[in-house]
Amino acid sequence: MQFADEFIHHQLLAGRLVQLDFAGVGRLLSVFFKFAIGQSLCDIKNQIELLETSLSCTHAATC
Repeated sequence: MQFADEFIHHQLLAGRLVQLDFAGVGRLLSVFFKFAIGQSLCDIKNQIELLETSLSCTHAATC
């Protein structure tokens, strides 16, 4: 999970589009998502525009 976290972080900082596709995932717990992805976003969370334009999720059914 550390690799994915770092990869996503670097892609966002480089201004690249990142799409997280959860196709085939029956249930995505928001706690898991926040832990897995949230840590990489800590230093860029103030850059809302970057996140809104560069990060998207598809097929995510959260609980």
